[in-house]
Amino acid sequence: MQGTEGLIVFLGFLGTGLGAVVLEAECGLEGRNGVADAGYRFRVEGNIWLESGRNSAAIRSFGRLFSQGDGSLRLTGCTQTSGKDHTFGRYNGTRWLWETAVHSTRSSVERSRKFVTEARNYIDTDVATFHQEFPDDMNGTSSEARQCDPKHMPWIGCDWKGSVSSFPSFSLPSSSELAWFQFYGEHLNDAHNDTHRGPRIGRWEKGSIIPDGLLSGPMAIFDRSGRTTVLSSLNNFMDATVAFDNETEVVSLGIMGGVDYVPSGYKISFVLHADAQGGGINRAFHNWGRSLLSRYSNTRRFHNNGGGFVESHLGYETDNGAYYYYAPMEGRDMYGTLLDVKHSLDQMGVAVKWANLDSWRYFKGPGSTGGEGVPMAGGVKNWTTDPRNIPNGDEGVIALSKQTGWDFMAHNRWWQNDTDYAVQNGGGKFLFYLEKDSHAYPGNGFALPSPDSGFWSFFFSYAATMNVKLYNQDWLWTQFLGMEITTRTLGIASRWLEEMGLNARENGINIQMCMSLPRHALQSLSSPAFTQIRTSDDYGPSVRDGQWRIGRSSLLAIALGLAPYKDPFFTSNRNESHGKVMGPEPFPPLQAAVATFSNGPVAFADGVDFIDATLLNRSINADGEILRPDIGMVSIDRSYLVEAFETAPFAKRQWPVEGAQRPENMISRSVVGDPGVEYLHLLSADLEKPLKISVKELAKSLPPLHQKQKEEENDNEGCCSSNTEYLVYMRRYGNVPRVTDNSLTDRVYIVKDADATITIPSVPLPEFTLTHITRVGDGEGVRYILLGETGKWLPISKNRVVDVVPRRAGLSVHFRGVPDEHVTLQFARISAYNESISSNSGRVTFVELTCRIGSTGIALAVVQDGAEGLCRTPPTQ
Repeated sequence: MQGTEGLIVFLGFLGTGLGAVVLEAECGLEGRNGVADAGYRFRVEGNIWLESGRNSAAIRSFGRLFSQGDGSLRLTGCTQTSGKDHTFGRYNGTRWLWETAVHSTRSSVERSRKFVTEARNYIDTDVATFHQEFPDDMNGTSSEARQCDPKHMPWIGCDWKGSVSSFPSFSLPSSSELAWFQFYGEHLNDAHNDTHRGPRIGRWEKGSIIPDGLLSGPMAIFDRSGRTTVLSSLNNFMDATVAFDNETEVVSLGIMGGVDYVPSGYKISFVLHADAQGGGINRAFHNWGRSLLSRYSNTRRFHNNGGGFVESHLGYETDNGAYYYYAPMEGRDMYGTLLDVKHSLDQMGVAVKWANLDSWRYFKGPGSTGGEGVPMAGGVKNWTTDPRNIPNGDEGVIALSKQTGWDFMAHNRWWQNDTDYAVQNGGGKFLFYLEKDSHAYPGNGFALPSPDSGFWSFFFSYAATMNVKLYNQDWLWTQFLGMEITTRTLGIASRWLEEMGLNARENGINIQMCMSLPRHALQSLSSPAFTQIRTSDDYGPSVRDGQWRIGRSSLLAIALGLAPYKDPFFTSNRNESHGKVMGPEPFPPLQAAVATFSNGPVAFADGVDFIDATLLNRSINADGEILRPDIGMVSIDRSYLVEAFETAPFAKRQWPVEGAQRPENMISRSVVGDPGVEYLHLLSADLEKPLKISVKELAKSLPPLHQKQKEEENDNEGCCSSNTEYLVYMRRYGNVPRVTDNSLTDRVYIVKDADATITIPSVPLPEFTLTHITRVGDGEGVRYILLGETGKWLPISKNRVVDVVPRRAGLSVHFRGVPDEHVTLQFARISAYNESISSNSGRVTFVELTCRIGSTGIALAVVQDGAEGLCRTPPTQ
């Protein structure tokens, strides 16, 4: 291919799109005006979606930008490639060889440097990858575009704009029928943008402001039908960045702008994961995430991967926003306070199995990087237990665990530069990077364990002695943004998290990531010990009332196999104020429901005099086990489509977005039994107008259950069978949920098929609606449908229902729980279809059955037409 002028290389069709998706590349050594036409473009059904910018490739060296666009980065060779990738399969590619122009300074003439880029199209999957290689080392590579605003953004301090390298880069078109969104900022949800919460979003056209810098993350480009491509880094996640040139309106991916030196042999890659068949935005992200988990052989399984009770049962929090955060009971230390909490919960009949030991437990240095309500805002000096809060220090923590039976989530901040663990400070055993005064957080010193120092092995073996089952690494963006070594040196931030995950796993401890940026979520792929991530800002009643809006940010977490954590909540809307906390909580039931459906940890943070036991018991069984769905709740696809295409003028919208109202419709799913009965669960809140939507559209916001469902979707042009009736039952909740009210007659109806419209009524805050949907099933005559425990937030959960077996005009349900626990199940009796019945409600009646769990922890409920309901408990083995 070398020496071929202006040749267009068609890299071919992507994956299974049957020609719908094409990646093209130009391989011209002698282009127009002496500048190589080494461009590339991405087409969907013949239409250009993405096209390389004026600088299809660029790098910085010697303090200068060398670009393809102005000829200072010269194309010296171009070849076609082919091969097989262990994740994505067979590929064809185009490889460009570049060389910088000779650069002269006052003191010397610097030799040219080589740079290699490659675009690969994968034959068996809907994927393209973009690769950068550095055969030569490069100095003076920084963009020098550090932006600091400690006055207006004290929680961020500084960001780095621009990039060291660019490939791929895409130019925004003058106009298009496409939109974009990007996961950006703190907690994956732009947390300090209180009125928006979630990815930033806009039209893919000139005038749009694409977020960039160190807070940037994975992007989606999509059309009105839901066809979507996901664009992200593929490796070296902590080194990567998105850059946006406001003048040329070009989006580029490359090495973060602060890096001042790139060693020879360094490589970084990016991936474009396509879904041209209109599977939807959420499904595109799920497919992208599944491929990355496979690529990194990450088998993490929340709830089944360690983590003790923290990942399965109800917990009690003492972190920022909690009643006892740095404010124990009067006359008590935190040891006595937590013992009194345990005693009170036992009297209320609320089973709690774990507690959070927050930053009040350990020793901190001086500092001023704290956020709202955060006292003693320095980093960690020594992680041992302060005996002023828990007598006898670490021995007191062990005693507390034995007395309460609790597992612990243990919190950690960033490392202070005077940490006792650093050998440089005298007395420590481990080598740390030490920085005296942070650019991002002036007046604060930072430290970071050096790779291969052995620190993390020591740290987690020590944590395990205190019954720590979950390590909460908080202040992640502070540790990362606050140091020169992490933002200006390649590989250091990645090694920090890799070694943390490796050693946590070896000691049987899981990790929760908190105060994360999108890059941290991606880096979690390095270890299955990272099982969960905060997707909300810190809890703060009356301060951060939008904190429950996690449906959008949870998408990134769930796609990467991480369980979202909403942070705790108050169960009471009384004036619960103490210490740094100022109540009341305006939406206790909504907070509890969102936490339960998140599929992450569930914890509350009330003072003992304010705990609403009835509300908490809606989330759990008698042993405190969370009754949770199979997949965490995410915003439906329509949320993004409406925001991008029906909210104007969006292309030039600035942030933060004004206005606190935004409809939230979040979907999850439970599947019980074998071969599996599927239930969809929709939480709707803050709806000014009714939502009219089909079962098919709702279900397409979740990944397919299995290959058979994929095939059915292809056959039916959607997610669900068009010939099957669906039962819809919904309930509306306010701040005083009617826990004992199980009458659903006026809220249950049948739709004829998956294409029929379901109407969710408008529902202003603090009220919300839960809607549950399942198939009526085939057959004639009377049928029974399990509605489940309608007194719980999630009426159908694998943590309760073991199997559902149809019988002749009846149903058998095996379910589990705690011996002697009483479980109330509801069933819908569906009569045969009759044209003379004008109302759906005329076909539906209800059966309620309360059964006691036997000594084996299992019970059987049987409903049969013409007979009374029957409960059975299997005999003891």
